[in-house]
Amino acid sequence: MLRIAVIHGRVLARECLSQVLMPSPRDHWTVETYVSVSDAFSPDYDPPDVALIYVGSGAKEVIQKISETIRKYDSTKFMIFVDETTEAVAGAARCAIDCGAHGFFSTADTGVRMLRSAVEFVANGGAYVPTSLLLDTSTNPSQAMITRLQNSLTVRQSEVLACIKQGKPNKVIAHELGMSESTVKIHVRNILQQLGAINRTQAVFLAY
Repeated sequence: MLRIAVIHGRVLARECLSQVLMPSPRDHWTVETYVSVSDAFSPDYDPPDVALIYVGSGAKEVIQKISETIRKYDSTKFMIFVDETTEAVAGAARCAIDCGAHGFFSTADTGVRMLRSAVEFVANGGAYVPTSLLLDTSTNPSQAMITRLQNSLTVRQSEVLACIKQGKPNKVIAHELGMSESTVKIHVRNILQQLGAINRTQAVFLAY
């Protein structure tokens, strides 16, 4: 059973998000609420599988403050939820991805059903970022650079990358492509190095 931690300093926002994510009979997770990141990642107990951190406004500054925690607990999938408008999303989302987060949302364009689906997708190994980030050419690497990087991948690496973009975990990729899981891990590591990505989320971003 996956543990999802909802983190926010305000009671109402915290309780509303926890109610939105309350598991149905088909969901395989439990929801816990915490006032702060330090509370959720106390040394007294195991870290959550998914941490949904609601930062409201000033996202880039908050993300930078918790970046060390995100990098330290690499077994936890971090998802950042903000109130900023779609125009301000791109820079904050890029900052979150660079820090190692697996998901980024804005209340400006995320509804209840989308949030639940995205949380489930990330919990199962996927990554979610807003379309505005993918389309913002001012923060994206040049198309020529991306094309050059992708052309440097082998056919097998390209197949693995296609699976990563679909949010598939290594075990599923190994089964579908007929290789061992250890071989998949090697391909993933090489893909990250080739694309200059620090994690699968950033690799997906660059691939798009």
